[in-house]
Amino acid sequence: MEKALKDAITICKTLLRNGYDAHVINAPVQEHLLKHSKQLAVDIACEPDLETLLKLFPEARVARLDRDSVTSERAFNAIISDFEARKTDILVGTQMITKGFDFGGVSLVGILNADNLLNNPDFRAAERAFQLMLQVAGRAGRRSDGGEVVIQTSEPGHPVIRQVVAGDFAGMARMQLSERKAFFYPPYARLTSLTLRHRDVALLRRGVTELAARLRGRFGRRVLGPMTPPVDRIRGEYLAGLLLKVESGASSARARELLGAGVKGFLEGPPRCRRIPSSGILPSSSMSILSSLLRDVAALFFPPRCPVCGRMLAQGEHTVCTLCRATAPLTGFWRQADNPVLGRCRDMLPVERASGLLYYVHGSGWRELIRGFKYRGAWRTARAMGEWYGRCLKESGLYDDVEGVVPLPLHPVKRCRRGYNQSEYIAEGIAAQLGVEVDRRSVRRKRNTESQALKARRDRARNVEDAFAVGRPGRLAGRHVLLVDDVFTTGSTMLSCAGEILRSAPGCRISIAALAVSRHALGEKG
Repeated sequence: MEKALKDAITICKTLLRNGYDAHVINAPVQEHLLKHSKQLAVDIACEPDLETLLKLFPEARVARLDRDSVTSERAFNAIISDFEARKTDILVGTQMITKGFDFGGVSLVGILNADNLLNNPDFRAAERAFQLMLQVAGRAGRRSDGGEVVIQTSEPGHPVIRQVVAGDFAGMARMQLSERKAFFYPPYARLTSLTLRHRDVALLRRGVTELAARLRGRFGRRVLGPMTPPVDRIRGEYLAGLLLKVESGASSARARELLGAGVKGFLEGPPRCRRIPSSGILPSSSMSILSSLLRDVAALFFPPRCPVCGRMLAQGEHTVCTLCRATAPLTGFWRQADNPVLGRCRDMLPVERASGLLYYVHGSGWRELIRGFKYRGAWRTARAMGEWYGRCLKESGLYDDVEGVVPLPLHPVKRCRRGYNQSEYIAEGIAAQLGVEVDRRSVRRKRNTESQALKARRDRARNVEDAFAVGRPGRLAGRHVLLVDDVFTTGSTMLSCAGEILRSAPGCRISIAALAVSRHALGEKG
């Protein structure tokens, strides 16, 4: 038995040294089986394996809860309900099950490979590990019955492990604050993280090294990097980062002045750095005063391109090139008090106004532009398109009495996966031009509906039936509200939301604005 376990540990260490994840499948259980059965080997897997778990517990009913197994809200609720009803004996999951659940009858919680949490390359790793382990430990013994928590670790004497066992939050806080003060991390410093992306790793390294040198000439040892993140390639683009530490009590104006000087020096650097082509740069900063300067750096490294045609933007052009703007498939509906979009809506609801900026043309660059801010994180493009649309609405004069803009809400599950709601950014752009506020809280999506794509008109309407709720009807009552979304195909989703607003908020008037509309859905050719 001891030899089998030692061999398993040796193999796991070898796997880990070579960059793979390795897990001994529930080592305490393995030890028990080796003692009381004829099993002569220890199961090792590169990922937690349900088949192995079923082999260890042949009588148990096992379920899995992670991002791969939860493909919809219905699947998520089914897994949770089965476990709560004790139709499942063992629930294996990721951080999704660490908090927010109150299960009765859970007597044992196992935290596998806790060392992964502790050894994460982040100054907050210990704090987050403590929080996570304490939260998941709280799932056991929540009622009258007691519970047991087992933590699998190769370092049982680790300070954080001991603090978790003792529930010593104050001790953890004191230790972490002492370390952060010694190594100059928050709350004793303010951090600015700059992440650069490029498909050519050699050009990326050259550029980030040059930028680091320029900034280090101004900020000295406060600049860390270049560094490669744990996940160094996303969607074909390599990543490299810089970290700037600035004292918490330092002058923001002075920090801006120094960074501006560093950026200016970089702009005047050798031509080989100024001519690097690319597809994007992603700055993220905790210091808002630096955002405009970082955008200048982005333009320097990766000249902006038109998302419609792909041509490099000329000086003075923003978001979409002049040629594409001039040839855009505009509807002109915002100038018409009566138009096909309004006709389609009024067949269902008493809508005040309705319009669309563009025709949604399949196979065109405009379709790719919309897909870019829906699925590829191009939220700045969404806001810029909203501003364009807002200027058109303002010039028409038909929307002057709009008192607020409401973006079509996403369900929290879908928003979490996407990271943002593209309709909110379109709404922000429109609201900025109309001079009104964006209301993000009054309306919510209470049911996570399936995608409307490829569904027939009748199925679309059923899919979004009773999908919305108005949480703050008083904020909308008696007001003229503009409901905003990205694409109007059949109008089922927007009309379902508009209908709920009209039912819940007395005296509310609704207008509809979609960035793009389908010719086919409107009965037009082309």
